[in-house]
Amino acid sequence: MTTPEPGGRSRRPDDDHDHDLDTVHASPPAADAPARVRGARQLVGLLPQLIGYHPDHSVVVVASELLPGRGPQLGQMVCSARLDLPPADAMQDHLDAVRAPLRQARDVASGAVLLTVVGYDLPEREPTVVEEEHALALESAARRLAAATGTHLHDLLLVRDQGRQLSALVQDGDDVPDRDRGWTPVPAPADVPAAADLVLAGRAALPSRAEVVQQVRQRDETAANATGVALGILELDLTRLDPGARLGALAAWVVDGVRPSARERAGIAVLLAERELRDAVLARWLPELGWDAAVSTHSLMERCPGLAPVRAEEWRDPVARLLSLAGQLPQGLDTPVLTMVAMIAWVRGDGTLANEAVDLALERDPRYTLAQLVRRATEAGLRPPRPAGTGNRSARRSGGRPAA
Repeated sequence: MTTPEPGGRSRRPDDDHDHDLDTVHASPPAADAPARVRGARQLVGLLPQLIGYHPDHSVVVVASELLPGRGPQLGQMVCSARLDLPPADAMQDHLDAVRAPLRQARDVASGAVLLTVVGYDLPEREPTVVEEEHALALESAARRLAAATGTHLHDLLLVRDQGRQLSALVQDGDDVPDRDRGWTPVPAPADVPAAADLVLAGRAALPSRAEVVQQVRQRDETAANATGVALGILELDLTRLDPGARLGALAAWVVDGVRPSARERAGIAVLLAERELRDAVLARWLPELGWDAAVSTHSLMERCPGLAPVRAEEWRDPVARLLSLAGQLPQGLDTPVLTMVAMIAWVRGDGTLANEAVDLALERDPRYTLAQLVRRATEAGLRPPRPAGTGNRSARRSGGRPAA
């Protein structure tokens, strides 16, 4: 389902297509500062910040749960998914890739689940006039998707002109008459409070998915060569490796931004090649996954008691530093770090970054087991596990179990 192309672009409808599914599972907003989105127009203005880049030639599906007892207009976004825009005759099969996350959302919802479906850059037979065949195929597939998942199609929108114009086919659950289907401007992020808040928090949307790919695939070959030399020296006598010091250097870089030396990077690479220690680091950074319950001999986190944690709400900068570290390791030794990035991004709800990181990890080592598991989770749109009691929705989540 993830794109194998290094460029990572969204494919045009006449390209050979694949299910390129980027799923974002939204965390519940803080009770004292909820981010409000008023209507589908503001939602379209928010989507680039939510997904992480400006989608093009895509279909985006957003699921929102109506909150019982809070009035018909108040809901909570629970997940969104982006797919490459397929040819018209493949639209229904293509959107079926979103069924699993939508069924999960419906299974744990207390109220009705509403769908907003947005088609980006559908083919035009002339400027501003979308090909009717493609629009009808998207509408039919969206209605079938809602029926198959027990959800309700609330809004169906088309977006064109590099995300600047939209037209509604279904609005607030009602079909929009042909005479009213004109193009209107998409609100700018500054005019959507939720989007503006994300921008101020450092989550400005990248220009395209290719920018995400570039971040994941960044390489510093000079530093990587220096790491390789230091690794050769270290392998002459591995007894000189100080695990505590090297884990401290890893934490100092990821958490505090203190850049590691070539010698420290070599030691980090050797340590993370040991899969149990890699899991120990992940257990420290993703404790909500309940790693200890699966280990009968000892606590994973006891392997690295001094490793500083990564705060759940401040994970993006640490992950960016992990990607920089991966680019400073010889190719092949970066697989554990890339897989850790994919794991963290999946748990934190960024399907795009998880997809791209696991793609590169599996290019390096197709048999790397944890990367294979993350790939399966992202392909199915599975939610990561959440322990009971971590939020209003968390106790009702399926814990990553695929819907029946």
